[in-house]
Amino acid sequence: MVAWAALLHDITHIPIGHTLEDEYDGLYTKHDALNSPRHIYLWGYEGQRSNIRDVLINIKDSLFPPYFPENFLSDRKKLIDLIHLIVLYREGEKGFEAELDKARRKASELLEPNHEKIITHIEYLEAFWNQYKGILFHPFMTDLISNTICADLLDYLKRDAYYTGLDISYDPRILKSFIVKPENGFIRVALKIRDNKGVKRIDIVSDVINLVKMRHDIALKVYYHKTKSSASAMLVRAMQLLDNRPKDISQEEPDSVLDYQMGNARLLSWLRDKAATNHQKQESMELVEALGKKNFTKLWLVFLMPIGNKKIHQKTH
Repeated sequence: MVAWAALLHDITHIPIGHTLEDEYDGLYTKHDALNSPRHIYLWGYEGQRSNIRDVLINIKDSLFPPYFPENFLSDRKKLIDLIHLIVLYREGEKGFEAELDKARRKASELLEPNHEKIITHIEYLEAFWNQYKGILFHPFMTDLISNTICADLLDYLKRDAYYTGLDISYDPRILKSFIVKPENGFIRVALKIRDNKGVKRIDIVSDVINLVKMRHDIALKVYYHKTKSSASAMLVRAMQLLDNRPKDISQEEPDSVLDYQMGNARLLSWLRDKAATNHQKQESMELVEALGKKNFTKLWLVFLMPIGNKKIHQKTH
């Protein structure tokens, strides 16, 4: 079930999601936010169908591994809800209950499209958490796929380095250092940094530092590379000009970035069609065409870098 959660944990991303959700605030709700509208139609809840629910409910028993718990085969709803909780669990500063309350308030105060369904989804998730926390669900399940050192990080570090031609890697033996241990009534993932005699494993500590450094290096050389940053800025500007925030995000509204069938490949042609009928046609069309031809603008950034009590005014071309 944790493996399935790992495969599905990013499914609620919109196209080019890290740019449109994470790098630029105010465009779209982050895919993993508890009040994300895409949860309704991708994950669903009791009484609200979704593609994921339909697949897992109808999958044949013979396709499950032989060691799979039999009680989950007979209660697919519980299976889906557990995977759902593994994906969406987060603690924040005050615990999961506080995160659920915050998400509920956001959905109510901002009056997001279909906010009543969003609130129902949050309450459904909360009910499952209250019933099965410490029984079926333990935070180690989420730790494995979404934490500082986790399967997601170990996957994208190697994959992104390979596809961008960066000669960086890590020692896979660090996987043998992961353990699970009880903490405050739950089971958590931890790293064993001492051997059986209590001697600190400096090599494990070094491996952890190397992983964090790899993440930092890839961020600088890939995620915030000047060409990528230029493309991101152009895409966001085109989105702002086209004012494409939908009035509704139901499954009957396919003409939307929030539509679960919209992918990266379809996004550019979708933008081009929008630009052709937009009152700010010229600028938006120029941006879309330039993106398609990879004719990116030059960057000129002005930002403040706080260092101690001082601020340095820096320009980067």
